[in-house]
Formats: sequence, C-alpha cells, structure tokens
Amino acid sequence: MPLQKARLKISDYSANKNGKAKDHAKKVSAVSLSLTSMVDMFAILVIFLLANGNTVEEWVKLEHDIDLPKARTTDASKKATTLQVSDQAVYDENNNELVKVAQIKSGSAVVQPVAAWLKSLKNQEGYINLVADKDIPFGAMRRLITTCQATGFKNVNLAVFPR
Repeated sequence: MPLQKARLKISDYSANKNGKAKDHAKKVSAVSLSLTSMVDMFAILVIFLLANGNTVEEWVKLEHDIDLPKARTTDASKKATTLQVSDQAVYDENNNELVKVAQIKSGSAVVQPVAAWLKSLKNQEGYINLVADKDIPFGAMRRLITTCQATGFKNVNLAVFPR
C-alpha cells in the first residue's frame, strides 16, 4: 500500500492561537513503511563484505607451536620471506630445519646455515618476517637479525600479537 498524504481542510483548524487541527486522527489516514529499499541496501552490504572478506591474506603461518609475544603497537607488515624460530630450531618457508637454536646461542654473529639459505633467495626488496617464540633467548634473536641484515634483508619485521 503506497503512502498517502493526509489532506486537511481549512475548516479543520480552530481559531485558537496555535492553529492546530481539531481532530488529530484526520492528520494521517494511513501509514505504511516500504522495506524494499532497506532490504536491498543490506543485501548489497552483505555481498560486499563477503566478497572483500577473503582479500586479507594470511601472511605469517604459525607452525611448530610458536607462541608469539604480545605488543602494544603493531604495524601491518608486507608479505615477505618468512623465517620461523621455534624453541628448538629455525625453519625456512618450506618447513625445512636450517639450524638448532642451541647452536645459535653461541658462536659467531652470523649464522651460516641461515645466511646460505637467505643468499639463495636473492630477495630484491629486502623484507623478511621473523616469526619467533616468545621464549627465544635474546642472544639468538640478535644473531638471527644480524644474519638477515648481513645478507641483504635490511627490513626485519618481528611478528607479534596485539595486546
């Protein structure tokens, strides 16, 4: 039923100061609400959200029972080469073990197995994501970051959970 505008006659107004209609029931005879446009709008919104919800990729895979540290601020990192560091070993993108964490704790500043793998990638952008467990010793992480920077990966991103 379409909306109809109520029609008032001049005789419906009283001679009082406000000029209001005598009978309020005569103002609006019938009111109906057409929901078609609202349903269309919500349908378009749902389709838009479903279509764009899959565009966010999972850039960092969490494997090997890695427990990420929590941070107050996070930046969206670029999709880059990923190096995973569990509490026992360091893994490349294909889950191949590169070196044990116990071997990284002591030794030179550059970890040779990781450096050899990074040199074989020939990354031109220089970005790498380090996904490391929160219990990794600081010395081991420092050596891994130094190795990444020495092999041309100057932009090292550490994966964290937002607090």
